[in-house]
Amino acid sequence: MDVENLCASSRLAVYSLGMIVSDIRFPTENRLNYPRFLVNQQRIVCRELGFSMHSNVDLFQSRQYFIEHMLWSDAVIHSKIGLVLCEHPWPLDRRVEPSVPEWHARVVLSLMGQWTHATCIVMLRNTDAVRAMRVLRQQARFAGAEMPRRIMLVPVERVNVHYIPQTLAAYEDGVPIWNGDVSVAIVIHPTHAANRLVANDDNVYVPELVFRAMIKQHRATLQLSAWTLDSTLVCHQYLKGMKSLYHMP
Repeated sequence: MDVENLCASSRLAVYSLGMIVSDIRFPTENRLNYPRFLVNQQRIVCRELGFSMHSNVDLFQSRQYFIEHMLWSDAVIHSKIGLVLCEHPWPLDRRVEPSVPEWHARVVLSLMGQWTHATCIVMLRNTDAVRAMRVLRQQARFAGAEMPRRIMLVPVERVNVHYIPQTLAAYEDGVPIWNGDVSVAIVIHPTHAANRLVANDDNVYVPELVFRAMIKQHRATLQLSAWTLDSTLVCHQYLKGMKSLYHMP
């Protein structure tokens, strides 16, 4: 890590750029996984690392949420958010979204269209990612120049998984979603190369990317579909360690 960047970030109080955590539907008291969500939330808030939480954020309209509800202009959004995370998203209503691969492809296209200035990371099981990429290649738009240039599939050997995602089912709390599968990452590059957080040969470790956005860009991370905050907690543990290691404010 660049020491000069760290020193500059210290002066700028980099930890005021904590994670912006959101979901369209956080667990409620009637869900079996609500206690885990509540414990994780309390642990994160107590660490005072700039964490903020927003409910009712639809990932397909996430940028618009901050314009309408937070009254952020495009310039403010560009200056505040450098990384967008969407880890293991899943359609809440399969009756509306009968094809999961098409839904995942729509997630990728939506993030690519909304967050042109930020790096976006979509974490999926390998089988889900392969199917989504197949749908994307079948899209007529994929023949254009922008989509292949901005979308990159990072294979399992270059993805350092930082948490075990859990099922969304209320009656199966604590059950991993993997079923023997592995996680990969779909990276959506920003339109401007200078804003890239992931190079073509980089490994992907989400907590490090959150820290890199703070240090290199002085920008926060927007986490979509955070659910029980398991990933968020690991990121905050990593940030706390970096804070101690580099004697940051």
